[in-house]
Amino acid sequence: MFRLITRNLSTLQIKNPRNPAPSPNSNPIDPSSFSFVSYLTASCGLSPEKALAAAKKLTPKSNSIEAKRNPDAVLAFFASHGFTKDQISKLIAASPCLLLCSPNGNLKPKMEFYLGAGFSSSDLAKLFGSDTQLLLSSLKTRIIPSFNFLRTILHSDKDIITAVKYTPWLLHLDLQKNMVPNVDLLHSLGVPERRISGLAKFHADVLLRKTEKFRRMTERVIEMGFRPAHHSFTVALRCFSAVSAATWEAKMATFKSFGVPEDEILLAFKKQPLMMTVSEQKIKKSMALFVSKLNWKPEYVLANSLLLKFSLERRILPRISCCDVLLSKGLMSDKAFNYQVFWLSERRFFETYVLRFQEEHPQVLEAYLSSMKQECKTRQMLSSFVWWT
Repeated sequence: MFRLITRNLSTLQIKNPRNPAPSPNSNPIDPSSFSFVSYLTASCGLSPEKALAAAKKLTPKSNSIEAKRNPDAVLAFFASHGFTKDQISKLIAASPCLLLCSPNGNLKPKMEFYLGAGFSSSDLAKLFGSDTQLLLSSLKTRIIPSFNFLRTILHSDKDIITAVKYTPWLLHLDLQKNMVPNVDLLHSLGVPERRISGLAKFHADVLLRKTEKFRRMTERVIEMGFRPAHHSFTVALRCFSAVSAATWEAKMATFKSFGVPEDEILLAFKKQPLMMTVSEQKIKKSMALFVSKLNWKPEYVLANSLLLKFSLERRILPRISCCDVLLSKGLMSDKAFNYQVFWLSERRFFETYVLRFQEEHPQVLEAYLSSMKQECKTRQMLSSFVWWT
């Protein structure tokens, strides 16, 4: 398809830059007149800047492209499987070496494997766009062995598909090296199979930590009093996988700055481990709001630490504005204004605190909407109620 490109790629010209939609039967490109950058812009829809950046990803070895290669056939292959022009452009921009692949020899067997496993064409377009190694890795030595190992944990192809959607790189890593030791450790500790499956399905990155680090994580979780058989054990593992030691200490210091003793913080963590995955800045803003504006005790907030994970702009502030009106009009007692107000689903909150007061007290809705960062989204939801129209 191409020969080694040693001159400035941007100065080379393709003979027919207005190449029509690719056809799998197109003739191979004449290497003496080929410009890779021009091809990327004319046939793949990349901007000149992105085309040049993509060309630079090719190694000198891959730039020695054989004239018999046919990039048009590669583009046609993806189009025949329902990939849009934008999706194909994204693929080629991320891995221009895909143009060097043989559609029948390299791409077709992998596509057939994925489709046979239950992935849809739309699934694959998204997955390949996020991780092209799913196409470039060896089918026999990497993809199939990884898929087969995941079957021993997840037991169904449907669950494996879900796992890959959450963690696309699962299928091109050496799971025997990266995951098996960690899974074996959890088994030895008595972690139930369903908990391990849950990690593999939705949080496989936790199981892909280096073996020694993973062992230290499990030791720390056990030292803090989490029981391996309990659901909170794997939740705590997720936390320590995501939060570094330095970040942990910074968040502990933030809670302490509001007067919460360390033992109270750790007690709250045991109850809701994911509280420590909230950003330090979010912790500061949320604690300041609950403690300063609402006059809630810090210990009360920590005892109901799920509050920290809710969006201030989309949930907390609009509901506070709504309840302020209700409280001022005597329509709500101080006792009723507690953490449960924020735990309700959006629809349940509207039905309980907005809809029932709309006719006599429209200020409730006005207060709510004025605090909404995305008011249009709320209006769309409200339009489902008859009274809105």
